[in-house]
Amino acid sequence: MYFTEVLKTLILIHAALGGVALLSGSIAIFTKKGSKAHIYGGRLFYYSLGISIVFSLVVAVMPDHYNPFLFSVGIFSGYFIIIGKRAIRYKNHLHTFTIDKYIHMTMLACCIAMIIIPIWVSKSFHIVAGVFGFVGLLFALKNLLELKNPHQIRKDWLKIHIGHISGGYIAAVSAFFVVNGFLPGVFNWFLPGIIGGVFISYSIRKVDSYKKSVPAIVQTFKIIPFVIFISFSTCSNVFCQSDASQIPYGKEVGLRIGITKTNIQDQRLSAKSFTNWSPKYGVVFGSKKENSWSHNIIDFTYVTGHKKDPYFTINSIIISATYSYQRKVSEGFWMGGFTKHHTILNFPKSVYGSIFTNNAISYTISQSIGPKISYAPTSLTAENKTISGLSSLQFPILAYLIQPIYGHPYPEQYLREGTFCPTRSGMAWPMVKSGKLVSLARYKSIQLELGIFYYISDRFKIGVAYEGELFYANANGKSVKLNTNDIVVSPGYLY
Repeated sequence: MYFTEVLKTLILIHAALGGVALLSGSIAIFTKKGSKAHIYGGRLFYYSLGISIVFSLVVAVMPDHYNPFLFSVGIFSGYFIIIGKRAIRYKNHLHTFTIDKYIHMTMLACCIAMIIIPIWVSKSFHIVAGVFGFVGLLFALKNLLELKNPHQIRKDWLKIHIGHISGGYIAAVSAFFVVNGFLPGVFNWFLPGIIGGVFISYSIRKVDSYKKSVPAIVQTFKIIPFVIFISFSTCSNVFCQSDASQIPYGKEVGLRIGITKTNIQDQRLSAKSFTNWSPKYGVVFGSKKENSWSHNIIDFTYVTGHKKDPYFTINSIIISATYSYQRKVSEGFWMGGFTKHHTILNFPKSVYGSIFTNNAISYTISQSIGPKISYAPTSLTAENKTISGLSSLQFPILAYLIQPIYGHPYPEQYLREGTFCPTRSGMAWPMVKSGKLVSLARYKSIQLELGIFYYISDRFKIGVAYEGELFYANANGKSVKLNTNDIVVSPGYLY
């Protein structure tokens, strides 16, 4: 009886402080930055939400009130508000990042535990704790790596503050909506995240409207697709009923036709970034068995120059080939790895022909490996047709990167004739030998996919998917950045 009363008291305190946090956080958001209302509202938000999170973590691990969702949101939002608060100190040149380093490392350990412990204890993957753990792992790892460049962090303290504090606020609002069910169904998950994501993106761009790329982690992740990924993954069990027996297993071959919005910046050619819409083509083939899933995707995109700048622009050819292999961890959830080949060819075009000589072309070639997770729930329509959802995330941890520091695509001895010919004798080996083995500090490529597929019959299916990728390669001090947002339609044949 005494234990029950204590538990009720903890829940009431948690709820009351959560309400105060939501109110004070709203005041901080909608008042002028730097004003007293913003400062005091922000402090009240930080401490009220922080104490509320502590109570939620205690309640979430109680034997009769075990709640992985509440625990995961608590860890996630707690980490975000702590880093957001500490980011204010980054502008002080006397600030050391030792404590920040330990906070990121602690978050890494917590996220690994959130993924592994449910598998170890119950022999199954817990989708909510696992997704929050995996995404939190990426954020903590990215923040930890950015500590290698404290000068850049000091410059971007305001962006980091806005991104992380707002991220913690979004997580708290989403939890509040889900627990109380204010909106119909899955809108409790989607709406707060999407609206908050738009606000974060706008606020960060407003801070530095002249820079096209922001190294702050939220801008790197492009918060809106990230929020949709969490929402889709964690709420898909609400509207999709897993029924593995209805999935037509076997081999698959299909086409990929879509449109891509591509943003390219090659610092070897220009400090500018170029954005354009282009068609995208590809093929997909592989096989899916009850407990294993292999996937091959080959894509080709030709990006024409930026029409708004007639004096200088870049045409690009982007070719990618990805192979992934995953094993089923639990119903609908797959985990494994991938290897991806990337070739990016950038051709500068200018009205001043003398700017680029020797048939200037800039190339980046990489072969990377890393982990991949997917969640693919299924459901049946009234006509007994199968509908399958898909949310997947993959990122490399190691890559072999071929990327000359200059725009010329060949070693110096091949410049004599002034002509680039990739098929000439003896060309391939010097190119391959010039590559470097790099990791997260010099090579990053986070790829997200959200799709839905309709099985017309046991032989045919058609799907539509959003695919986003953020690519960064820097082997020799001149980086290449590629951001893509694709909508792809993929009809397929099963056999």
